[in-house]
Amino acid sequence: MRRYFEDATPLVQILFSGFIVVVVFLIIFLLGLLSGLLFFDVNVLELPALMNDLQSPGSLMILKYFQMVQAIGLFVVPPFVIAVLLSSEPLRYLSLEKKPKAWSVLLAILFMIVAIPAINMLAAWNAQMELPESLAGVEAWMKRSEESAAVLMEAFLRADTIGVLLLNIFMIAILPGIGEELLFRGVLQPQLSALARSKTAGLFLAAFLFSAMHLQFYGFLPRFLLGLIFGYMLLWSGSLWLPVLAHFVNNVIAVIFYFYAGKSDINISELEELGASSEAYIYVLLSFVISAVLLWQFKKSTQNNTSYG
Repeated sequence: MRRYFEDATPLVQILFSGFIVVVVFLIIFLLGLLSGLLFFDVNVLELPALMNDLQSPGSLMILKYFQMVQAIGLFVVPPFVIAVLLSSEPLRYLSLEKKPKAWSVLLAILFMIVAIPAINMLAAWNAQMELPESLAGVEAWMKRSEESAAVLMEAFLRADTIGVLLLNIFMIAILPGIGEELLFRGVLQPQLSALARSKTAGLFLAAFLFSAMHLQFYGFLPRFLLGLIFGYMLLWSGSLWLPVLAHFVNNVIAVIFYFYAGKSDINISELEELGASSEAYIYVLLSFVISAVLLWQFKKSTQNNTSYG
């Protein structure tokens, strides 16, 4: 089987990978569902009501459990299965074999911190998007979807103990940082590059799918930009560990900020609004310039590495 799919066309490999993702997700979700029902001692008929109650700690824990099951089943496990079936060197196939340089690691972390105001400004512009009157129904659905996602994420981020904070870091920063990068950069980006016969085209397609997957249309542009940055980090360095690290840093900043904001007088929206206000253009400009310099230095530090493909 490996020999057949390893020598198959890029389109066949992409379709086969999609099939593997669906099958593995269904298996892990069903196992997770059965385990969850036993662990939380609830009836399957009670789940819809419990999962709509975001104020109850018990209901929120069940939601977090299924969120983690979904991340593991959809993003973390399938790429390894795909790599084993498509390559005799799975770690190399996923670009996990190469150890990144310490200087590249530091640059990736600094970039994600410095880029916050510029990304927030892009998010603010994206949030002002308006569709034509003929698509008013679609726009209303998009806004409802965005509001529901924001309410759920705010409930997930609430934490009043170190234990809940650590759980949130695992659920919101570690699992997505590893899983989403494994699937979108480790598997899809090289496959789409082979299909398009262009590493740049494959990178842009993977970033587009990465952003579209979140189904948060008023945050599409900043996620697309992040997808491009993660993609170029992989392309330049040949190591998936760097985009994994950058993705983790991007998510963990929000988790930690929300935790400390909840224990002080800090307004939770301050981090999201950093650089998004009309008076903050100087911070956005500095963020953009310094981020560009850090990204340029990152590329220089990895220019002798061999990328995938």
